[in-house]
Amino acid sequence: MRVVDLSFDVIRAELPLTEHRDSLKIWNHVDELRVEAGRGERLVRNGLRVGAASSDTWPAILTVLEAAGARFRREELFPQRGLALVIALETITSPEPIFSYTRQGVLAGKTFSAGEKVLNVDYAYHPRLGGVTETQLSFEIRLDHGAMTWERQEGILRQVPDHDRHLFDDLTVTVTLSPGEYLVIGAHADPGNAVLVGPRFLTGQRAGERYETLLFITPHVYQTRRTEREPL
Repeated sequence: MRVVDLSFDVIRAELPLTEHRDSLKIWNHVDELRVEAGRGERLVRNGLRVGAASSDTWPAILTVLEAAGARFRREELFPQRGLALVIALETITSPEPIFSYTRQGVLAGKTFSAGEKVLNVDYAYHPRLGGVTETQLSFEIRLDHGAMTWERQEGILRQVPDHDRHLFDDLTVTVTLSPGEYLVIGAHADPGNAVLVGPRFLTGQRAGERYETLLFITPHVYQTRRTEREPL
């Protein structure tokens, strides 16, 4: 019997955010219908785009990114077994209002004076279903208090960082990936409101120039150990 874990290859691509958005070409290669029924429209309304792409589309996507002068950052992340992958996006350094449309269509929000914008990736690997990986994505503001506390997770008491959390529950989505596929996450072409979750989490400004961030997240299965069944 093999015991396996998942690592994640995370590529962040920053593109200039201009009226002529080169990033729009990338979505021609992405299957956005993988998002659960009914959630896709809600993501769009909140200025977000999420989908899946196969490995053979990467050369075309890379060509678009390089032609747009994108800046890349690549990481290989190994989440602790049983815990979600947490991807830090941006630190809030001054009061910032962030709003979202709920599943009832109500616009709600608040102003955050500090914290970290993060993307959580929960996951489950299913070897008996052809090796698919089920991923659940959620957007969160997290404020770390610099201390530890005890928290019960899956029936086990664990020591975890003490922090305040604001989770945008209605924007949590599930995407199932077949072997060789990866997630694509970005801001929508016409978010309509700069204070929505999409532009707040995935666009920014540096040295007077605006940019948008695209995330490409690929799960990889690796064997951690092999165990032998004991004879009866």
